[in-house]
Amino acid sequence: PSLFIAANYDIVVPAHAVEFVFDRVSSKDKKFIYVSPENFSGSYGHACLVLGENSSKEIFPILEKFLSKIK
Repeated sequence: PSLFIAANYDIVVPAHAVEFVFDRVSSKDKKFIYVSPENFSGSYGHACLVLGENSSKEIFPILEKFLSKIK
């Protein structure tokens, strides 16, 4: 299983680069999540996915759900 999370304000690894890799991964079990103000509380940058003010409420549950499915 593969989980790809791209942040709209990430200048280290821009969303288009994450999507480029996502499109080329051969795994059938894969998911791409684009974090932006349209679907989350605001803009996220590279480190904000882990250290951001709302990451524990918005990003961590996604990671926890993904990791709980891996055996």
